[in-house]
Amino acid sequence: MSDEQGLIISGKPEHLELVLATASSPTPAGDANLAEAIAADAEFDQLLVVVREPLTKLAVLVHRIRDRALYRLLNFDTFEAYISSKQIQLSRSFIFQLAKVGKMLDTVGIDPIALPEESLEIT
Repeated sequence: MSDEQGLIISGKPEHLELVLATASSPTPAGDANLAEAIAADAEFDQLLVVVREPLTKLAVLVHRIRDRALYRLLNFDTFEAYISSKQIQLSRSFIFQLAKVGKMLDTVGIDPIALPEESLEIT
């Protein structure tokens, strides 16, 4: 379906694609921007491959440490105190989101720490 402004909406409800339809042809500046966008996208995809496994493992560990109160065995009164002791530049909300991901992985029985690297494919 489309509207008068040239916005095209297609796909199934769970995966909609929005495309702005334009009648003009790309300009040289547009070509340079497109090349930059393609290069940035390719680099982004490469970095996702690199960080996917460590982030998944980090999520499981954060969940285990928090859920099982393992931080107390390390002489921390609270999970927040434990996380604060780590000199990481991640927000509290991000840490708790990681814990939620770790809980979900734990619930479905996936342990990325025990799996070989090539079996971790998250899409």
